[in-house]
Amino acid sequence: MLNSGSYFIILVGLILFKVISYIVNKIAVKFARYKLARNIGMWVYSPSLLNDLKNEMLKLFLESYFDLANCSLMNILAFFEKT
Repeated sequence: MLNSGSYFIILVGLILFKVISYIVNKIAVKFARYKLARNIGMWVYSPSLLNDLKNEMLKLFLESYFDLANCSLMNILAFFEKT
């Protein structure tokens, strides 16, 4: 879909944020004897990482559904106008 590039960027950002927070949490667990590492680990810890990611992706889809449907309709109308 031609007009939905920003949603793809947001989706990639969500996935990267979750992956980076998972890596940071694993590093913080490795260096748990340091207080700063423990605080950072507690800040980025998520007990259900994949469930949170699924919920955030669903929320993004629900919030952008009208925009994506409108863009699809415009592209279909443009296709039929050309022919």
